[in-house]
Amino acid sequence: MTDPEAFQRILDAHRLYVQLRYEHWAAHEVYTALWWFLVFSWAASWVVWWSLVDRTRIIEISFYGLIVLFVTTFLNALGSVHQLWTYTVKIIPFTPHLEAIDWAILPITYMLVYQYYPSWKSFILVQIIIAFLYSFIGEPFTIYILGAYLPLNWSYLYSFPIYIVLAVIPKALTQFLFNIEKKHKNLR
Repeated sequence: MTDPEAFQRILDAHRLYVQLRYEHWAAHEVYTALWWFLVFSWAASWVVWWSLVDRTRIIEISFYGLIVLFVTTFLNALGSVHQLWTYTVKIIPFTPHLEAIDWAILPITYMLVYQYYPSWKSFILVQIIIAFLYSFIGEPFTIYILGAYLPLNWSYLYSFPIYIVLAVIPKALTQFLFNIEKKHKNLR
Protein backbone atom coordinates (compact mmCIF):
# COMPACT_ATOMS: atom_id res chain seq x y z
CA MET A 1 0.00 0.00 0.00
CA THR A 2 1.27 3.45 -0.85
CA ASP A 3 2.11 6.03 1.80
CA PRO A 4 -0.43 8.87 1.31
CA GLU A 5 1.89 11.54 2.72
CA ALA A 6 4.82 10.49 0.53
CA PHE A 7 2.55 10.33 -2.49
CA GLN A 8 1.20 13.82 -1.72
CA ARG A 9 4.78 15.16 -1.62
CA ILE A 10 5.33 13.63 -5.07
CA LEU A 11 2.14 15.29 -6.36
CA ASP A 12 3.16 18.64 -4.86
CA ALA A 13 6.65 18.41 -6.39
CA HIS A 14 5.16 17.48 -9.75
CA ARG A 15 2.70 20.38 -9.58
CA LEU A 16 5.59 22.76 -8.83
CA TYR A 17 7.66 21.29 -11.69
CA VAL A 18 4.78 21.70 -14.16
CA GLN A 19 4.24 25.28 -13.03
CA LEU A 20 7.95 26.19 -13.29
CA ARG A 21 8.31 24.40 -16.64
CA TYR A 22 5.36 26.30 -18.09
CA GLU A 23 6.50 29.64 -16.68
CA HIS A 24 9.97 29.16 -18.19
CA TRP A 25 8.52 28.09 -21.53
CA ALA A 26 6.13 31.09 -21.65
CA ALA A 27 8.81 33.60 -20.62
CA HIS A 28 11.92 32.27 -22.36
CA GLU A 29 11.10 29.72 -25.07
CA VAL A 30 7.88 30.21 -26.99
CA TYR A 31 8.08 32.59 -29.98
CA THR A 32 11.87 32.94 -29.73
CA ALA A 33 13.94 32.61 -32.90
CA LEU A 34 14.98 29.10 -31.86
CA TRP A 35 11.37 28.11 -31.14
CA TRP A 36 10.32 29.31 -34.62
CA PHE A 37 13.30 27.49 -36.15
CA LEU A 38 12.19 24.26 -34.47
CA VAL A 39 8.56 24.71 -35.58
CA PHE A 40 9.72 25.42 -39.13
CA SER A 41 12.07 22.40 -39.08
CA TRP A 42 9.27 20.17 -37.87
CA ALA A 43 6.82 21.38 -40.55
CA ALA A 44 9.37 21.49 -43.38
CA SER A 45 10.47 17.93 -42.62
CA TRP A 46 6.93 16.64 -43.10
CA VAL A 47 6.50 18.63 -46.33
CA VAL A 48 9.72 17.11 -47.68
CA TRP A 49 8.62 13.63 -46.63
CA TRP A 50 5.22 14.03 -48.29
CA SER A 51 6.87 15.13 -51.53
CA LEU A 52 9.31 12.18 -51.53
CA VAL A 53 7.41 9.26 -50.01
CA ASP A 54 6.61 6.30 -52.25
CA ARG A 55 2.83 6.36 -52.10
CA THR A 56 2.62 2.74 -53.26
CA ARG A 57 4.33 1.77 -49.98
CA ILE A 58 3.06 4.57 -47.75
CA ILE A 59 1.50 2.28 -45.11
CA GLU A 60 4.66 0.18 -44.77
CA ILE A 61 6.97 3.20 -44.69
CA SER A 62 4.71 5.04 -42.24
CA PHE A 63 4.52 1.97 -40.00
CA TYR A 64 8.31 1.83 -39.91
CA GLY A 65 8.45 5.57 -39.15
CA LEU A 66 5.92 5.28 -36.34
CA ILE A 67 7.98 2.58 -34.66
CA VAL A 68 11.05 4.84 -34.90
CA LEU A 69 9.02 7.79 -33.57
CA PHE A 70 7.63 5.81 -30.61
CA VAL A 71 11.01 4.33 -29.66
CA THR A 72 12.74 7.70 -30.00
CA THR A 73 10.09 9.37 -27.85
CA PHE A 74 10.39 6.62 -25.23
CA LEU A 75 14.19 6.77 -25.16
CA ASN A 76 14.17 10.55 -24.91
CA ALA A 77 11.70 10.44 -22.03
CA LEU A 78 13.85 7.82 -20.31
CA GLY A 79 17.02 9.88 -20.81
CA SER A 80 15.36 13.06 -19.58
CA VAL A 81 13.87 11.40 -16.50
CA HIS A 82 17.26 9.95 -15.59
CA GLN A 83 18.88 13.34 -16.21
CA LEU A 84 21.17 12.11 -18.96
CA TRP A 85 20.22 15.14 -21.07
CA THR A 86 17.67 17.92 -21.30
CA TYR A 87 16.45 20.44 -23.84
CA THR A 88 16.48 24.19 -23.32
CA VAL A 89 13.70 25.02 -25.79
CA LYS A 90 10.64 22.95 -26.60
CA ILE A 91 7.84 23.50 -29.05
CA ILE A 92 5.37 22.13 -26.48
CA PRO A 93 6.20 22.94 -22.85
CA PHE A 94 5.54 19.59 -21.18
CA THR A 95 7.30 17.11 -23.43
CA PRO A 96 10.61 15.58 -22.33
CA HIS A 97 12.12 15.76 -25.80
CA LEU A 98 12.94 17.95 -28.77
CA GLU A 99 9.82 17.52 -30.90
CA ALA A 100 11.39 18.68 -34.18
CA ILE A 101 13.96 15.89 -33.88
CA ASP A 102 11.86 13.11 -32.33
CA TRP A 103 8.63 13.71 -34.22
CA ALA A 104 9.99 14.80 -37.59
CA ILE A 105 13.66 14.93 -38.56
CA LEU A 106 14.77 11.57 -37.14
CA PRO A 107 11.80 9.40 -38.20
CA ILE A 108 11.58 11.11 -41.59
CA THR A 109 15.27 10.58 -42.29
CA TYR A 110 14.93 6.95 -41.29
CA MET A 111 11.77 6.48 -43.39
CA LEU A 112 13.51 7.87 -46.46
CA VAL A 113 16.49 5.57 -45.92
CA TYR A 114 14.06 2.67 -45.46
CA GLN A 115 12.38 3.61 -48.73
CA TYR A 116 15.46 4.22 -50.86
CA TYR A 117 17.77 1.49 -49.51
CA PRO A 118 15.74 -1.72 -49.35
CA SER A 119 18.64 -4.20 -49.13
CA TRP A 120 20.01 -4.83 -45.66
CA LYS A 121 23.59 -4.17 -46.71
CA SER A 122 22.94 -0.72 -48.19
CA PHE A 123 20.45 0.13 -45.42
CA ILE A 124 22.94 -0.61 -42.64
CA LEU A 125 25.77 1.20 -44.42
CA VAL A 126 23.66 4.34 -44.87
CA GLN A 127 22.40 4.11 -41.27
CA ILE A 128 25.99 3.94 -40.00
CA ILE A 129 26.76 7.12 -41.94
CA ILE A 130 23.62 8.79 -40.56
CA ALA A 131 24.45 7.64 -37.02
CA PHE A 132 27.89 9.19 -37.40
CA LEU A 133 26.45 12.45 -38.74
CA TYR A 134 23.76 12.68 -36.05
CA SER A 135 26.11 11.73 -33.20
CA PHE A 136 29.19 13.75 -34.09
CA ILE A 137 27.79 16.65 -36.13
CA GLY A 138 24.06 16.90 -35.33
CA GLU A 139 24.31 16.66 -31.56
CA PRO A 140 27.20 19.16 -31.29
CA PHE A 141 25.24 21.48 -33.63
CA THR A 142 22.19 21.37 -31.34
CA ILE A 143 24.46 22.06 -28.35
CA TYR A 144 26.91 24.70 -29.55
CA ILE A 145 25.07 26.41 -32.40
CA LEU A 146 21.39 26.11 -31.50
CA GLY A 147 21.79 25.81 -27.74
CA ALA A 148 18.73 23.54 -27.65
CA TYR A 149 20.32 20.34 -26.31
CA LEU A 150 22.19 19.98 -23.04
CA PRO A 151 23.85 16.62 -22.32
CA LEU A 152 24.15 16.18 -18.57
CA ASN A 153 25.56 12.67 -18.21
CA TRP A 154 25.83 11.69 -21.85
CA SER A 155 28.44 11.39 -24.59
CA TYR A 156 28.12 11.45 -28.37
CA LEU A 157 29.77 8.03 -28.36
CA TYR A 158 26.75 6.56 -26.56
CA SER A 159 24.40 7.91 -29.22
CA PHE A 160 26.21 6.36 -32.17
CA PRO A 161 25.16 2.70 -31.66
CA ILE A 162 21.70 3.75 -30.50
CA TYR A 163 21.03 5.56 -33.80
CA ILE A 164 21.96 2.37 -35.65
CA VAL A 165 19.86 0.04 -33.47
CA LEU A 166 17.00 2.55 -33.67
CA ALA A 167 16.94 1.98 -37.44
CA VAL A 168 17.66 -1.75 -37.61
CA ILE A 169 15.15 -3.19 -35.12
CA PRO A 170 12.14 -1.30 -36.56
CA LYS A 171 13.17 -2.42 -40.07
CA ALA A 172 13.34 -6.06 -38.96
CA LEU A 173 9.97 -5.80 -37.22
CA THR A 174 8.32 -3.99 -40.14
CA GLN A 175 9.60 -6.47 -42.69
CA PHE A 176 8.61 -9.41 -40.50
CA LEU A 177 5.03 -8.16 -40.11
CA PHE A 178 4.62 -7.13 -43.74
CA ASN A 179 5.95 -10.51 -44.88
CA ILE A 180 3.32 -12.21 -42.72
CA GLU A 181 0.69 -9.99 -44.30
CA LYS A 182 1.88 -10.82 -47.84
CA LYS A 183 1.93 -14.52 -47.03
CA HIS A 184 -1.66 -14.44 -45.76
CA LYS A 185 -2.86 -12.36 -48.71
CA ASN A 186 -1.41 -14.97 -51.07
CA LEU A 187 -3.28 -17.73 -49.21
CA ARG A 188 -6.68 -16.18 -49.98
